Amino acid sequence: MWMSKVKTTAALLALLGVLGVGAGYAVKAAAGGAAPEASPTEQPRPQEPPVKVEPAAAPEPKEEPLNLKLGSAAQAVAFSPDGRWVVAGGKDGTVRQWDSGGKEARSMKAGREAVRALAFAPDGKTLATGDASGRVLVWDDRPNPNDPRVVETGVTDVHGLAFSPDGKFLAVSGNGNAVRVFDASSRKVVREMRATDLKEALGPLLFSPDGTRLLATGQVALNEGANWTAFTMFDLESGKILFTVEGPKQDRQRLPELAGYRAPAAFSPDGNLLAGARRRGNWPATAAS
Repeated sequence: MWMSKVKTTAALLALLGVLGVGAGYAVKAAAGGAAPEASPTEQPRPQEPPVKVEPAAAPEPKEEPLNLKLGSAAQAVAFSPDGRWVVAGGKDGTVRQWDSGGKEARSMKAGREAVRALAFAPDGKTLATGDASGRVLVWDDRPNPNDPRVVETGVTDVHGLAFSPDGKFLAVSGNGNAVRVFDASSRKVVREMRATDLKEALGPLLFSPDGTRLLATGQVALNEGANWTAFTMFDLESGKILFTVEGPKQDRQRLPELAGYRAPAAFSPDGNLLAGARRRGNWPATAAS
């Protein structure tokens, strides 16, 4: 009997030993066993940012130039200071005005001669026209806009017109070497200035941004036929010449080619520099005072 109890006890101890070892292994695996490490050659790949696809840009619409019909060969054009209006003067004396979209606003008859100079006043409403007969007309927004005021200039063949920046004065140039400055309201002469070296004709006129100086461009011509382009700067208050810039002399053979040539010029916005052009090539910018 006791032998049977001994065998039963031994069997139980053996079974408990097996269970203990298994339990220990299970605890070790659960508590201390780590997950298999990745191989050194298998590095994690960085996440690539998403590719941004830009939509295709729509082609820019082509802007067609406006075809403004004047009725005769254009001799002069001008924009109003605010960009709302454009005017053109024709060879037959017609002046037409359009808005910026190309719609005709009015048509005026300045005379029978070619309109060679146009100038808007700073208000954008008053327009001066000058023709080959020396006639200068001032058109405004009065009840009857086709009844212009006449400026008796004493100039033949008007080549240049310019309003001062404050709109108080109107400068006129033409054949000869005189520039006349008129009060824009009374239309009376307040100043006459002469470019002593200019013996042929004065062309476009340009006020400085501050209104204290007036630039006249023109062609100098000598009796033997030599001629050249010249810029003359006047002091508006005194009427005196501040300086003159002259281009190279041209020979007699080129005189017909230069007839009627108008030298373009421009002030810098601050009025300190002046740029101009002659028949062949440009002058570098020069000090304007």
